[in-house]
Amino acid sequence: MQKMKHPFSLEGRIALVTGASSGIGAKTASLLAELGASVVCAARRKNRIDEVADSIETAGGRALALALDVTDRDAIPAALEEIEASLGIVDLLVNCAGITGTPGAYATYDEDDWQQVVDVNLNAVHRLSQAVARRLIDAGRGGAIVNVASIASVAVAKNFPAYFASKAGMSQLSRAMALDLIQHGIRVNIVCPGAVESEIFTPERLATEAGLAMIKTIPRGRVGRAEDIAWMIAFLASPAADFIVGEQIVVDGGQSIQIPGH
Repeated sequence: MQKMKHPFSLEGRIALVTGASSGIGAKTASLLAELGASVVCAARRKNRIDEVADSIETAGGRALALALDVTDRDAIPAALEEIEASLGIVDLLVNCAGITGTPGAYATYDEDDWQQVVDVNLNAVHRLSQAVARRLIDAGRGGAIVNVASIASVAVAKNFPAYFASKAGMSQLSRAMALDLIQHGIRVNIVCPGAVESEIFTPERLATEAGLAMIKTIPRGRVGRAEDIAWMIAFLASPAADFIVGEQIVVDGGQSIQIPGH
């Protein structure tokens, strides 16, 4: 009797993870490799993605470090051609690159800051997803795209108007992509993390009075870890999620469901 392939296996898949130099992106790249995918670690910081790719290879996986500025539209075709020459066609894309931008009140928010945040968090997701989708369609192949948004897609706070607008836009873009691309066998889904340990939420910041107060708002009693988000991304990318299309999955320890003050 032939053994059934494990539904969470990513064996034979070619994954491209943006923002893979640290945090959720780096953890996701490592996990996808553990599950059998060949992983392209993409980010602007070449030294950091070299480290992530080297750690994957040391652990027995297959990885390629790719220096890529996701806002450089002219660099995307060349990047995909480089990947295809080394590994094959990307059939699993994780758009994890993102920035919060400089905080500021809406009435005086800087136009250049607005453009930068929207370009990274929204425009780049569109351009890269479209380029990957076109290549898959031309090859007659299906695939999966997982876009990492935020609970900023469903709730807002002061002083980050571009971030909240771009993440909400990413969620709606992802649904539009999902509806259009599923006819080609390309599934698109969205993961919305809450507060996660990162270069922004460092242990030092979380230990402050403000950090401890924020943690108290999370029913789970802690902030997220990069692996919490990476596992959801891996699930949505896997055959186990074959019937999940255009969904927005919040991974925040219950942070967004509780009425403030209750």
